[in-house]
Amino acid sequence: MDDRTVSAAYSRWDGDTGEDTGEDTVGMDYDTHIQGSKPSTPEWCVGRRGLALKVFLGILLFLFGIILGYLARRHMVSGIAGEQWMRSYEDKYNIALQREIKPQSLESFLQYFSNASHATGSVGDANRIKYITHAWENNGFQVSKKTYKVLLSDPSSEIENRVAVVNERRAEVISIIPWDTRDPNILQPFNAYGSCGGDSGECIAEGLPVFVNYGTKKDFNDLTDRQGVDAAKDHIVIMRYGKIHRGNMVKNAMEAGAKAVLLFPDSKDYAQEGTTSEKVFPNTWWLPSNGTQRGTVYLGNGDPLSPGFPSIDGSYFIDESEAKLPTIPVQVISYDDAHKLLCGKFDMAGKAPSTWDSGNPDCVYFTGPGFVSVDLTLKVTVHNINQKRQITNVIATIPGAVEPDRYVIIGNHRDSWTYGAIDAGTGTAVLMEISKALGILIKRGWKPRRTIILASWDAKEYGMIGATEWVEENESILRERAVAYINLDAVVMGDYSFVASASPLLKQVIFDATKQVDCPHHKGMSVYQNWKMKFNMTSGEEVTPRVDLLGGGTDTLPFMHTVGIPSMEIQYIHNPSYHLPMYPLFGSAYDNFYSVKKFVDPDFEFHRVMAQVTGTILLELSDSLVLPIDATHYSTALQLYRDKLVDVNTAVLETEQISKYMDYLNIAIQNFTSAAARFHLTVDDAVTHPLAARAVNDQLMKLERMFIRNDIALPNRPVQYKHVLYAPDADNVYDTVSLSGVLDSIKQFNASNSQSIENVKRQISLITLSTQAAAASLQFTLGQE
Repeated sequence: MDDRTVSAAYSRWDGDTGEDTGEDTVGMDYDTHIQGSKPSTPEWCVGRRGLALKVFLGILLFLFGIILGYLARRHMVSGIAGEQWMRSYEDKYNIALQREIKPQSLESFLQYFSNASHATGSVGDANRIKYITHAWENNGFQVSKKTYKVLLSDPSSEIENRVAVVNERRAEVISIIPWDTRDPNILQPFNAYGSCGGDSGECIAEGLPVFVNYGTKKDFNDLTDRQGVDAAKDHIVIMRYGKIHRGNMVKNAMEAGAKAVLLFPDSKDYAQEGTTSEKVFPNTWWLPSNGTQRGTVYLGNGDPLSPGFPSIDGSYFIDESEAKLPTIPVQVISYDDAHKLLCGKFDMAGKAPSTWDSGNPDCVYFTGPGFVSVDLTLKVTVHNINQKRQITNVIATIPGAVEPDRYVIIGNHRDSWTYGAIDAGTGTAVLMEISKALGILIKRGWKPRRTIILASWDAKEYGMIGATEWVEENESILRERAVAYINLDAVVMGDYSFVASASPLLKQVIFDATKQVDCPHHKGMSVYQNWKMKFNMTSGEEVTPRVDLLGGGTDTLPFMHTVGIPSMEIQYIHNPSYHLPMYPLFGSAYDNFYSVKKFVDPDFEFHRVMAQVTGTILLELSDSLVLPIDATHYSTALQLYRDKLVDVNTAVLETEQISKYMDYLNIAIQNFTSAAARFHLTVDDAVTHPLAARAVNDQLMKLERMFIRNDIALPNRPVQYKHVLYAPDADNVYDTVSLSGVLDSIKQFNASNSQSIENVKRQISLITLSTQAAAASLQFTLGQE
């Protein structure tokens, strides 16, 4: 884009008559009219009537010009003075918002939201829906509740799930009933959708136990190498949490022919300082011996019965038998109960390899299959019921004063398996504190430039259901109007460092926001400086904090992967040397207010940081004249993804069949890099008028959408995953893989034969064409050089 193009595009509004090239004129050539001559002038266009009409139209156009000029002057950034005024306006309200963020208020919010269990559909959940609705209405927001009827999975409230070692006389030698609390309002330890399916409830399996470490594909392959191809077939597979998503663990076990699955959080990972009472909760934040981890084993997102469709009347639903859900019993147990099986007096056969050890010399793991005593078997009985139930999202809207049809969305899931102090009480507390501050600004006369939407999602724990259904229902509107999505969730898990996962387009706004907030307990240091010190990467000659890819298992999935809305998730985390995917008390009855106040954030300063950083980002996205979206970060990301792909797949990518496709990809990345650089070099000069700002913002807002393809599905992924650059790892949905379609196709090619080379070509072409389209979208004129 150059100055000439912008001037021509807006000459009629600026009053610049310019040279009329005729290129933007659409009309009829009267000389070639079907009658062969120009039509005569109508009578009402001549004489006194014509003169009066012309005067009237002239006055009307004059008044229209005055009104348009007034609006333009009111909302435009014209030169340095206007830009400084706009910046001071934004800073004024950002400073005011920062001052309204109070640690004491955040503590009160968390105390309320974690004072009772609030699983989806519970009394505690209903109370929180009322609380949030009332609070947001009092803030002056427009509030609505959106409900969907979806397939959920819950344990029986009357019959306990149980595990037993049974002898040949059918007597129970060991009986395990996993409970980490006797609070009747908390769901008993279970794994959602881990049953035989349907609403019948009881699901029973009996067989020999076999231990398969963390349940990764490598672990199953190692077991096969030691014991043969059917090492897990018709057995009860025992696996420990910690490396991959529990749904992938169950999937791997089912593919190996397992009859049932037992999962447990091992003391090696979740009680790293020891298992004696003084070294675990309530004396430390480590999981006690009876602690369990509830969680879903569903690998999709959204209602399992309406993949790709919203769960509303008139939509398309599939039968439960067609849904990709487990069909065997799955049950979580504590590490104390697991140790009774793996290293107790009824020893299992076959000593486990050293890399599968328990970390405790007094507990040596055995793999099985079976026990040393051949007359013993393991029996698993679950009473999990799959049934359709209603879920409720609470949605609040603050209409934009200038661009009401542009949406900046911030959300957090409300539901929790238990008390949910960290997950997701910390995120809800931050969301409520920000909403309180926004309400105060509104009362002082502030209105956002763009519409702000706040969302309290339901049923995230089952598989991002609430957020996904809302996005699927509003997909067409969001595709045209959504600017960005900010996800909160478990925003405070520790005091080590701020971290972010985001679209490359949002990197800069995160950097700028963290530079404006002081780091707790580090005098004179910003959050940005501490972040860069703890997690950094080199981009060219510049060292910046590391921003990760958006992982699976969060409510960003439908926004980023289905619609292409630039999204982010930010957190303050614990020391990564623990090598934990979450935090020790995750999914247990011990994830309560006491654990946060005692061990995670006693003075709620890290909650304050997260609210201030999030609030700053929210105001920047909703109030800035030009959106704080930086396309050049995508240039760097594309080059990084390409280099990483080539480094690990050189042999395939340099073959004659593939190399030319990579050449085209390289050209597309170069074109995008040049287009992004030119765009940002000229954008400040281009934005001399509100309509110009609108055009620039639309280009930035919709850039991510260029990488969404609805026509060709990614291999081995649910239908909602449409982003050609990213997808959750097929082997671990907690992780996200760049250029996943190419990588998966190369894996298939390496594992099969040359026929699947066509899939590699297809996936590279998708990325090439999308990147070229993204480059073109940064130009004002199609085909512009």
